[in-house]
Amino acid sequence: MSYDEAIRGYRESDCAGLLRLRNAAAALAADGRYLTAEAQRSSLERPGYRPEENLFVIEMNGGVVGYADVIVELKLGRAIVAGYVEPVQRRHGLGGRLYQRAEARARQAGVKIVQVNVN
Repeated sequence: MSYDEAIRGYRESDCAGLLRLRNAAAALAADGRYLTAEAQRSSLERPGYRPEENLFVIEMNGGVVGYADVIVELKLGRAIVAGYVEPVQRRHGLGGRLYQRAEARARQAGVKIVQVNVN
């Protein structure tokens, strides 16, 4: 499997792996706010958000090792991309390819500015 093939849209079966990665990213943030499974579910089910279109994951060896979440704010003409790649999977170009997918989605949605938050 190529690195490009490892990047795909979110599936409901990715929920536990995504939660693990989001909490790994939170451990690096200044506020250190961790997510519960319930909080993540609420986030994924919020009105106007479609995780199958706006959330991308990197799957390798049957596990989720990275993600990029595209939050489109059409009224502001921007999208915010939050992402994380496990440290052991870095330095292979996966983060860059993941960002390219996220940016393409943001542009497809019609925004001109893409703000990136990474850990």
